[in-house]
Amino acid sequence: NPQMYPNGIYFRLFAKNPAGTGFGAIMRFSPNTNQSINKWWGNSETSEEGWQRSDWLGSFLPYENGWMYHLHMGWMFSSAEESDSVWLWTNYQKWLWTSKEVFPFLYRWEDSSWLFAYFHKNGSVHYFNYSTDSYE
Repeated sequence: NPQMYPNGIYFRLFAKNPAGTGFGAIMRFSPNTNQSINKWWGNSETSEEGWQRSDWLGSFLPYENGWMYHLHMGWMFSSAEESDSVWLWTNYQKWLWTSKEVFPFLYRWEDSSWLFAYFHKNGSVHYFNYSTDSYE
């Protein structure tokens, strides 16, 4: 497990096989704290608690490991494709692609379907599947 210290993260690689265990050198990674990170969701307002309010995606709480909690869609893993474009993984829908230009339309990889997300005031969401011409 890496250890975080004020001047960086220290780690050591190792390999284990029937002949024994070999250890690599102790290495240090120092993140650039002055680096500006371009978020895939583009411009957004940030609350004191860390919630983002995107003009196209709505309200969500992002985590550094790629997970996020969307106010309507629940827990999702995000994998940025490019600025304003993202693949989202949910337990129910699996992989979905969307972008600033097409949202609330979502492309579902599993069955090559286009979905439209209807967000209700009570916090729920329903998806209209254009392939089956039905709601999910």
